[in-house]
Amino acid sequence: MRNFITGDVRLDALVDAKGRVKSVEVLVGPSQLRQAAIDAIKQYQYAPATRGTRPVDSHVTVTIKFWYNP
Repeated sequence: MRNFITGDVRLDALVDAKGRVKSVEVLVGPSQLRQAAIDAIKQYQYAPATRGTRPVDSHVTVTIKFWYNP
């Protein structure tokens, strides 16, 4: 906020069979906001994907918006 940097950070996250984020890759976004987006998504908890009735690892694409409205 100090530098009034705004924008979207798009991430690819690997979600494990328990719904936790295992790894994150930044796809696009302002470099100054990337670490904050990674830190935020690592706190997310997802319902795991399933194959049949069995939970499996899966990828999700997430966009985190950083917008400053004075």
